[in-house]
Amino acid sequence: MGKSATRFSLHPRHSARLAAFRIIFEIDQGGQPPDRVLQARLLEDLESGDLRADQSNFVARLVQGVAGHIEEIDHLIELNAPSRPLEEIAATERAVLRLAIFELCFDNESPLPVVIDEAVELVKTFGSEHSGRFVNGVLGTIATGLDRRVGESTNE
Repeated sequence: MGKSATRFSLHPRHSARLAAFRIIFEIDQGGQPPDRVLQARLLEDLESGDLRADQSNFVARLVQGVAGHIEEIDHLIELNAPSRPLEEIAATERAVLRLAIFELCFDNESPLPVVIDEAVELVKTFGSEHSGRFVNGVLGTIATGLDRRVGESTNE
């Protein structure tokens, strides 16, 4: 991974978001049931040491949350990126957007700027050179419409 991913990897939530992103991406691409993919990947990540046991609940909450709100999340993507149909958005960008939109709109535990920064860092690492700007724009538009106060959570 590049420098930007290393900068955040010291924070346990970044590693958990990275694991959740990979699982969401795999679910999207493979068409497997979310719970099956989640359990298999969590076990692999725990055994390999890529994830600590205390992070697995956060990963599960994120992945299950995205799966449980996928229709609403995809609708928000379509509303806030009208020039790019959902199926034409790169799979990497789509997975990052789904994860971040779940956190912004349904989880409400992490501060808005943290969620957006993490999403942009993930997509810069795994997407194209323009992915960061696209994801930042979509999430910024969504965040502007939210009633949450910036920085309201201290869980980061």
